[in-house]
Order: sequence, then C-alpha cells, then structure tokens
Amino acid sequence: MDKLGEHAFRCKKIGKVPQHNEVRDAIYGVCAGLVKRTKKNNHVVRKETCIKQYRRDGKGSVKDVEKTRADVEIKQTMPHHKSTLIDVTLRYIKPGRSQGRAAAKGEEEKLGNYHKLYKFPHNVEFVPFGMDTFGDWGPAARDWIQKVCRAFSEDQDPKVMSEMYNRAITNARIAITMALVRGTTGRIRKMLEGEEVYYDRTEVVDVDGQLWEGDFRNI
Repeated sequence: MDKLGEHAFRCKKIGKVPQHNEVRDAIYGVCAGLVKRTKKNNHVVRKETCIKQYRRDGKGSVKDVEKTRADVEIKQTMPHHKSTLIDVTLRYIKPGRSQGRAAAKGEEEKLGNYHKLYKFPHNVEFVPFGMDTFGDWGPAARDWIQKVCRAFSEDQDPKVMSEMYNRAITNARIAITMALVRGTTGRIRKMLEGEEVYYDRTEVVDVDGQLWEGDFRNI
C-alpha cells in the first residue's frame, strides 16, 4: 500500500461505500443515543431520509438516489418543528497537501452542490460532514458535533452538565473516527482476499539499503 493510504481509499473496484456507510451509521448511533439518554421524546433520528421535496427543479429523480437522500436527519417535532440534515463526504489527502484541508474542501463542495440542487426552508439546516483518510474532520463536522452534544446536555442539572457534555463529545468523536477505521480496514481486507494489490503511482522503495523507483504493480 502507498504511504498516504490513497489506494485503499481511491480504488474504484471497491469504491468508498464501506467507509461512508460506517461513518453514517456511527453518526446515526451517536444521535439516537443522545436522544435516548436525555429522554428528549420530541426528537426523532432517521437514516437515509428522502429530501427530494426540497429539489429546486421539483423533480427529485428516483434514479439519482444519492442526491435525493440525506444520510442522517435529526427532527424536532415539538414545539419548533426543526430538522437537521447531515450528509457525509469522505476525501483522500493528495500528495503535498496539508492534513485536514481535504475534509474542509469536501465540505465546501458538498455544501455548494446541495445549494444548487435544493432550496431548504428556514427550519431545515444542512450540515456537510467531511472527513479525510487520516480521520481528520472538517470544520463543519467539528462545529456540528459540539453543537449537538451541547444541545442535548444543556437541559441537565448544572452540576453534571459539563461532565455530560465532555463525555458525550468524547464518545461521539471516538465512535465516528473508529467507524472510518473499520470501513478502511474492511476495504483493505477485501482487496487482499479478492483483487490483486497494487500501487497506483510511482513509489520509491528501500530494498536492503538500495532505493528503487518504479510503478510497483502486482505485489
């Protein structure tokens, strides 16, 4: 595998679906857990929520499934009837780019694409949740997880509110980051068990003290 882990993340033979679905499920689990522990019965958490009713063109093509569903929705039924839509975007780190920038770029592009396709009402918030191959989060993802953990902690006893918030945000960060790790290792295992493993760009390899440069395939 290459040093940046790009091949395991970019391989079109497998795609990014395993990592994406693991992260989506982890976000859903975090939100559902917060609702359950804080007994906020006026909140509903859903996966794969249909959002084609917000399409600007009014069509919402069924064939274009990925653009008619949000990964996770947190819906407050009473008294404000607010919804938060979370959609995951995963990016690899290109050679020479700083860590963390890929996730931020992914969030920017996701937000731009969704604003072109959809027109959300004032009571619907859209959150692009970006991560990169190393598990770094984008700024929107970091801000949102802090916001949601604080919101579900603020109605508690002031003596335990800070402790509850710290525990909630720590557990959320671990759960979501480890979900990406599970998805990535699952892809690597699938590659090793099935398709041939190869490098997708020229690498410099140290063999017994000698440096060899080439496009090392079928290793």
